Amino acid sequence: MLLASFLVTTGCALAPTPFPTRTPTITPTETLTATATFTPSLTPTATMTPTPLPPTDTPLPTATFTRTPTRTATPTHTVTPSVTPTPSATATNTATPTPTPNPIACGETQGTVKTDKMRSTVIGDDLFFRVYLPPCYGQATAIHYPVLYLLHGKAANEKQWDEIGADNAADKLIAAKEVYPFIIIMPRDREEPNLGDAIVVDLLPYVDSNYRTLTDRKDRAIGGLSRGGGWAIFVGLSHPELFHTIGVHSPGIQVDQAAVMPPILRAMPDRDFPRIYMDTGERDSLRPENSDWLDARLNERGLPHEYHVYPGDHTLDYWKAHVEEYVRFYAKEWP
Repeated sequence: MLLASFLVTTGCALAPTPFPTRTPTITPTETLTATATFTPSLTPTATMTPTPLPPTDTPLPTATFTRTPTRTATPTHTVTPSVTPTPSATATNTATPTPTPNPIACGETQGTVKTDKMRSTVIGDDLFFRVYLPPCYGQATAIHYPVLYLLHGKAANEKQWDEIGADNAADKLIAAKEVYPFIIIMPRDREEPNLGDAIVVDLLPYVDSNYRTLTDRKDRAIGGLSRGGGWAIFVGLSHPELFHTIGVHSPGIQVDQAAVMPPILRAMPDRDFPRIYMDTGERDSLRPENSDWLDARLNERGLPHEYHVYPGDHTLDYWKAHVEEYVRFYAKEWP
């Protein structure tokens, strides 16, 4: 179950030891070169049960894959960052990334979305996923692309990221030449206890074999909403040799994931540490035991990350308001 639900249901005092209040500053993202490979066991404990999330994270209605070019505007908001207080920290660079040209001028302004599936040896069943292919993918046959893996929340499905506008945000940023074109993979989570292993062992090799991807860790990112955010931070930190960037949006971290997070962080070499962006709504009921808890663990280890607390709750509307910001963070260092 998710940690927040577990605490409320059992009444157990599992909340982390309070940490001293600190004035947040934003630590810049650094591009790091890995010199070591750390690959702890990814298989969660067999007794894991998912933590129920607020009713707002409900299944999305079945829809066609025809997307509207309408973009979701990001409203003005107040940022309350909280990041790692490392001695070498400098002011975060918030400037717009240097425009990156589309590798081919084909006249397309929208990417395409398709569905795919592959047989997972880990879960013993088909793993379904949606694929966003950037504009000109079908014509620029010699071009290879970075890949962003996006995980949905509990009781939702692989269409959730499209519902909040991730595909439209990618189209917009690519058309504006703010970011390099990239592929998005959105797998379906049927609340499999071994989803993390299925992603690493089965899905990544399949995607790299069947799509024109860049396979270096610096060209691969993973992120998630709610339960998907818990999976993203767990998989990303467990496999820094595979993922250079991690996004954690209103996370719901499962109890067994939380139990192994401190040892994972202690064992991780600093030079392999990924870029991390984390955010939550200030009224999100999961915030204390999830986002705040994870922020404290990262600060405890002295590891750089961004943590933003924005007005809002644990809702689709909250994520819609920030999805363009999420996508920009993932892609800003590509290619």
